[in-house]
Amino acid sequence: MKPSMRESLSNAIANLAEPARQAWTKLSPQGQRAVSTASLLLALGLVWALVYEPLQQSRAKDSQRISQLRADLAQMQVLAAERQSLQSPPNVPTTGTAVSTRRADVGSLQAELGSAFKVSLMGADAASAKTSAAPARAQYRVIVNDIAYAELIDRLAAASQRYRLTAREMQLTRKAGSGQSVSGTVLLAEVM
Repeated sequence: MKPSMRESLSNAIANLAEPARQAWTKLSPQGQRAVSTASLLLALGLVWALVYEPLQQSRAKDSQRISQLRADLAQMQVLAAERQSLQSPPNVPTTGTAVSTRRADVGSLQAELGSAFKVSLMGADAASAKTSAAPARAQYRVIVNDIAYAELIDRLAAASQRYRLTAREMQLTRKAGSGQSVSGTVLLAEVM
C-alpha cells in the first residue's frame, strides 16, 4: 500500500529535523545567536515583502480610488439635480399676483401679453374643456406683429409661467430694417 502524501511529507520533515537539531547542538552559543538573528531578520523581511508592502500599496490605491469615486459621486449628484430640475415643473411661488396656476382664457392671455399680440383659441373650446372628464389641453394661436424679439420672449415666459403654457411652435420672421423686431405666429399649449 502506497503511503499518503501527508505521511510522506511528515516523514520528510522528520528526516530533515533530526540533522538540523544535531547541527544546532554542535554550534557554539555565539553561532546559535547569529543563526537566530539571521532567521529573525529573514522572517521579518518575508513578512515585510509578502504582507506589509502589498497592504500599503493596496491602501494607497484604495485611497486614490475613493477620491475618484467621491468626485464621480459629486458630479453625478450635480447631474441628477440638473435632470430633476429639467423634469419637474418650475418651482412656482404660491403667493403674489405675478404667478398663478389657473387655466388661461383668451381674454386673460391677451391682457397678459399686451396689445402687440392677437390671441385666439385653437382646437377644443373652453366649454368642451369644462364638460369632459379629462380636460382637453387648450391651444392658443398668438399672432405677433412687429415686436422686439427680447420683449416677445419675456412676455411669453411670463405668460407661460402664469398659465402653465408651453410654446409648441414658433414661426417668426425678422422685419427688414427694424433691427431685432419680429412678426409671425406662436402656438401655445397648456401643460397638464
